[in-house]
Amino acid sequence: MAKIALSQKVINSLKYSGKQISYSDANNKYLNYVVNKNSGTFFHIRKIKGQLKCIKLDAVSYADAVRENARLTSGAVDVPAAADSDTLAAIHETFMRFKETRGDSVKCIANARQRFRDYVPEKLKNSSDVQTSDLEAVAQTLGKLCKYRTANMLIKEIAAAYNYRNKVQNKSGNPALNVSKFKEQSRDRYLSQSEIEQLFAVLPEMSTDFQDYFKIALFTGKRKSNVLAMRWDCLDRDRGEYMFPAAENKSRTADVTVLVPEVLEILDRRKLTSASPWVFPRYGRPGEHIAQMNKSFENFCQKAGIQNLHQHDLRRTIGSIMAQNGESLHTIAAVLGQTSIGATHIYARLNSAAKSKAINNAVSTICNFQTNNRKKLETLLQTLSSEKIEKIYLFAKNL
Repeated sequence: MAKIALSQKVINSLKYSGKQISYSDANNKYLNYVVNKNSGTFFHIRKIKGQLKCIKLDAVSYADAVRENARLTSGAVDVPAAADSDTLAAIHETFMRFKETRGDSVKCIANARQRFRDYVPEKLKNSSDVQTSDLEAVAQTLGKLCKYRTANMLIKEIAAAYNYRNKVQNKSGNPALNVSKFKEQSRDRYLSQSEIEQLFAVLPEMSTDFQDYFKIALFTGKRKSNVLAMRWDCLDRDRGEYMFPAAENKSRTADVTVLVPEVLEILDRRKLTSASPWVFPRYGRPGEHIAQMNKSFENFCQKAGIQNLHQHDLRRTIGSIMAQNGESLHTIAAVLGQTSIGATHIYARLNSAAKSKAINNAVSTICNFQTNNRKKLETLLQTLSSEKIEKIYLFAKNL
């Protein structure tokens, strides 16, 4: 392990050279940075009670890593206990590490750790005698804040952690199993025809990166994190397909996506000027991709006069249009990369031709909205006399 004085500038200059390399920070005790094939990761590494502990930090910048490392060093944040400890914190962290080795989504694991840190009381984290009533109190506290989905996910993760503990250590008992779940209201927001026209009308006012991101997200139906993390080496230009790696998907399965001509045109244009492995590189941060478009999306909606729209609603929009076009639920699920236990065998049999037909029809429907409206206006004008057209013009002018 090389020992160097780390900084954000130094970290940006570190490149993957075919094998994983670890660096120890000379300025911050216990802080380490590991360069691997996909990215770099910060770790807090030290001996605790005679055992070497390696704790992954949820930090994306050097400054964040320094702060998190300082908290762990000072004891302000609990260091995960040994694997054989029976505290709630140790059981949960052991399960998170198992999910990492299993290849679960890095983002999902980070979110699970964040929920546990933010919403489970410190006293309960360090308890080895957790009762159902204790977890029920945690859930009800979140319920009073209207965080119903957060409460359900937290309890579900804790239940899974206890199940894993029981399986590995041949124990019994799971205090999370009988905790009451909140009824969640599914979001059903998607764009109407008029809203799509409003958005496309102001789209040229946005940056090129945002325009391309918006169209790819809408025309593929993929999650925002998947779109922003697209890599050139996952694109099969000859087949017109893109493979989203299993590690980036919630289902932990690779998702082969059929790309419509509109998306391929965008990718071809970006490829001509790209020197990065990412489709959406982060400027000034070599080796990184754009992490989010939240502020740009908010400004975009304000310009278009659209309210209560989330980026995930773009995914729901393309699915809704496919449903309106008469596509089967199995086809829609396959296009969007969704899976379920009961339909997995059907997705496996669905070929690219069926997915290509469905997504092309849906995108054509979106692109034809404005064309159809222009034709309707032209037809209407043809039926009016020049005298009536002039009266309409004068009336509109005086409004």
